[in-house]
Amino acid sequence: MLEIKHFPARTWASATQFDTEFSGRAFDSLGFSFDGTMTTGTGTAGEPRDDGAYRLLGTPELNQAEDPVIRMQGPDWKFLSALTNGCFPDWLEPTLDGSGAAGVVLAQARIKFGRIIPGMLIDASAVKAFLRGSFGAGNDYFSSDEADFASFAGSIRPYVEARDVPAGGFLRPRITQATVDMSNANADIHYVHRFEVPTVCAGFMLRQHDADQTAAGQNTRTDGIVSRIRVEITTRHRQGEIHNFTWGQCKSFLQQRAGWSQSDLALAVGVGLVPLTEHRNAALGGAMIFEAGDSVTLVIDNASTSEAQFTKPTPGDNDLLYVTALAGTGTRAAADRNGRVAPAAARPASASAAGRKRLF
Repeated sequence: MLEIKHFPARTWASATQFDTEFSGRAFDSLGFSFDGTMTTGTGTAGEPRDDGAYRLLGTPELNQAEDPVIRMQGPDWKFLSALTNGCFPDWLEPTLDGSGAAGVVLAQARIKFGRIIPGMLIDASAVKAFLRGSFGAGNDYFSSDEADFASFAGSIRPYVEARDVPAGGFLRPRITQATVDMSNANADIHYVHRFEVPTVCAGFMLRQHDADQTAAGQNTRTDGIVSRIRVEITTRHRQGEIHNFTWGQCKSFLQQRAGWSQSDLALAVGVGLVPLTEHRNAALGGAMIFEAGDSVTLVIDNASTSEAQFTKPTPGDNDLLYVTALAGTGTRAAADRNGRVAPAAARPASASAAGRKRLF
């Protein structure tokens, strides 16, 4: 039976930390609604940046036993929500005209863990789960500077979709984010993701950031920086290249796996997906299993000419590629005496190949 349970809400305050907790049940979906009203100073208009409402959340982190289970920037909660649900969440990011009238700001997200890897969940029945972060400031919302910002009053309201803990173990999310410097044109930029413990990984979600657009307009996301990506794996069983594709194809993988329409894809400028698939792992939705010490290397080309549908900016200072690993680690159903959730087998014993919907 589906049960919706809430974390205590937290009120937004500029550039301050927030911390709220949930305990007592396991859950396989995590969501939030962040809403409020914003005003600008009289006579100063305020145009939102892309994902401005989500930027006001900073970098939300779900933490359990002092271990970050999910950590990524606010905008990436939006895109992972859209990826796991097949549609975008609701959001409002008004342009304020300087009249002093308030505008309603809204950011929603819901991440369905089982759509990343079947059977993935978080057990907060014995060990509390905390949603933590630092709220952004007014200039995280506006495309110019904080002089346009007068006031904002709002709250974040996190919630979970609770369920029983399965017998025999399960996969616990390990969704982490890294940044890759894109400031210089180079056809051979390497990002190496190493697995410290046995891990099941379904792929990487990517987001391109063009820092030159921060002051000039709201479109800091772009499809033009990265031209091509190669993917190499190093495991005890295999070494070498498994993917070689263009950025346009990277975006197509995102659209196809999420089941988006063309209109949905247009909302995800600068976002793509690198799938990691092993068809034999049907019980895991096709996600790949990595042992401790294995690695995945993304070889990124931001020097070559982009495809015709993209406009290529000149690489500049603070241009970045955000790389979000969509992974999980094996756990026992109960915590140990120190309150830590110990690693166990990478494949959940409760997973079944029958009826599993493959996302990746």
